[in-house]
Amino acid sequence: MIIKYTIFATVVALCTGKAQQDEDHRLLRGLLSPHIEGYTFRGNGCCINDQGYKYNYETVKGDSVEECAETCKSVYLSEKDFVGINFHSNWLGKPNCNCMMSKDPPHNGKITSADGLCHEVCYSWNSADPNSGGDSNPNPSQGQPLDVVFAIDISSSMCEKDLAGLSWLDKTKDAVNEFLDTTDTDASSSSMAGYVGWEYLSFRFKIKVLTEDIHDVKDGVSGLYCHNEILKSYAAGMNTALRVFDSSTRPDSDPSSKAIIFITDNTPGDTFTPCGGGDVSRGVVFYTVGYETSEEQGDWLAQQAACNGGFFRRSDGTSITTAKIFREIFDTINN
Repeated sequence: MIIKYTIFATVVALCTGKAQQDEDHRLLRGLLSPHIEGYTFRGNGCCINDQGYKYNYETVKGDSVEECAETCKSVYLSEKDFVGINFHSNWLGKPNCNCMMSKDPPHNGKITSADGLCHEVCYSWNSADPNSGGDSNPNPSQGQPLDVVFAIDISSSMCEKDLAGLSWLDKTKDAVNEFLDTTDTDASSSSMAGYVGWEYLSFRFKIKVLTEDIHDVKDGVSGLYCHNEILKSYAAGMNTALRVFDSSTRPDSDPSSKAIIFITDNTPGDTFTPCGGGDVSRGVVFYTVGYETSEEQGDWLAQQAACNGGFFRRSDGTSITTAKIFREIFDTINN
């Protein structure tokens, strides 16, 4: 009887450990990068600044990324060189929480991204002056105009209706319009927007170059429709969105935040190699949104976003809506 109980307890422990390890792995792929008050998710890997420099750190106890963030904040908030956290679990499931500190110049400065090389998640602390408990300008790009390109999947599956008679494309249009309404109200009048309606055949893509005429962009997005094409090319959609920035009329002397919001659904596209487009050096941040995507699709989309300073979010259309995700993206860009 003791032997049976021991075997049962061992199996339960192994299953529990496996479940936790699976969750840790999903976290490290960016699939479970939770919103943490006061912090900004910077991607998978070791935290770095815009010059690629890493940071000193102090290791503290933290069994989850949320606990790690709270512990680092409570212990090191008064330290002016506290800049964020790196968190990961090793192959045994043991958590490791590192509170990141600036080094001496020229290594100091805020965390701006993650290098994609370490098995960790990186969050930056949003306060330039930790003693203030907040930051009047937590993002270096805050106050700058925003240049955003919406890369919207227009393959046939995006127009399949739900029980309410709405398609993923319908929900995308509503979210884009709300995002642009907020941009038009909150941001500088010199903000620009464009879009790419993409599927598989690039000659059928619908493209709008960057323009300050936000209402023209809204009208164009509202007029998008699905093509009778079940195939789709992630790589072509992403690369075309990047080329929209190449045609920008904004002078190099006029700084702006640059972002691509890439939207697709649960119908698989072609495989691609994330982070292969040199997007980081071009200063474009990727945010990827997947509608009921599989774990494999989510993995690709999460990697693409994380190595370019953004994040991936999966929408189920109900509790995690498109509008909520777009609002989170807007808040991240402007905070």
